[in-house]
Amino acid sequence: MMRPAAVIGAIGVTLFLSCGRGDQEEVEVEQPHQTMGEIFENIVVLLPASVDPEGFASPGSRASIQARLDLLADASDSLQRHTRAKEATFAQLSRTLTRDVEASRDRYALGDYEDARERLVGSIWNCVECHSLQRSARRFSMAERLLESVELEPLPPHERALLHVLARRMPEAITIWEAMFVDPDVSPAQVDAAGAFRDYLAIALRVENQPERAARVLRATAQRADLPHHLESLLPRWIEILDEFENDEAPTASLEHARALKERADRVSTGPEDRSRLVLDIINSGVLLEFVQDDKHNAADRAEAYFLLGQIEARGLGPFSAPKSEL
Repeated sequence: MMRPAAVIGAIGVTLFLSCGRGDQEEVEVEQPHQTMGEIFENIVVLLPASVDPEGFASPGSRASIQARLDLLADASDSLQRHTRAKEATFAQLSRTLTRDVEASRDRYALGDYEDARERLVGSIWNCVECHSLQRSARRFSMAERLLESVELEPLPPHERALLHVLARRMPEAITIWEAMFVDPDVSPAQVDAAGAFRDYLAIALRVENQPERAARVLRATAQRADLPHHLESLLPRWIEILDEFENDEAPTASLEHARALKERADRVSTGPEDRSRLVLDIINSGVLLEFVQDDKHNAADRAEAYFLLGQIEARGLGPFSAPKSEL
């Protein structure tokens, strides 16, 4: 069995070859499929060693590991070239991924093996965000193969849920979060501190468009006797907003709708630290992300949409947000 950190890293390396694709058939892949398959198989061999610091730095392994890191850097650079002319959000993600993988390769070459190992595993959060941006998330067979090779149960539930996001197993991720919210062995304060409520809502609303389900789950969570004071007041506010979206279709991707959602969120919020607006921010981020991916809009409107996204994400939507106001 591969250990969890190895699986996280392996999924990240293989998924960056697909990040930014709405539909695989619509993308012209620069590298031959045979080469991509070879890279994937090499990564499956490489990354189990990365969870063993001594083995990762072993003199007998260095040449092989360096060669594999070179392959990863080449492949990420290929992806960056492919996305350069694409929508700016995904182009940014590919640039960040290339930076992280190249840093891992370079740190390893300099003999800083621990930093190289951490950067390699850490690079996958670009892929987590990529998958959280897409309204309809497809399963990814390579990632599923890797998940099947690891014992997920010993992992904390939030980590297990994020692994399922990586593999585009969104229903499974949502189910894990929902069970954690009512688990008497996991305090709501711990859940909130880990960012699990925020991450759950990002997937349930932005990817799956299930406000009714999210409201039902949060309503059950709000009944817990061990809720901290801030959640006693915050959860009902989120539930009230979710109830208003219960029968809505997917939000319309228009700048007018985004402005209206922002104005409503501004009215709900009492200040920069008030998280009452989180549900509206997440819904609006989905509207704006869909808007900027349509290149038929004029430059001024796209610029405003990116600025609004940057404002939303600067308030802290967690690992599923690279601030986009500068884009």
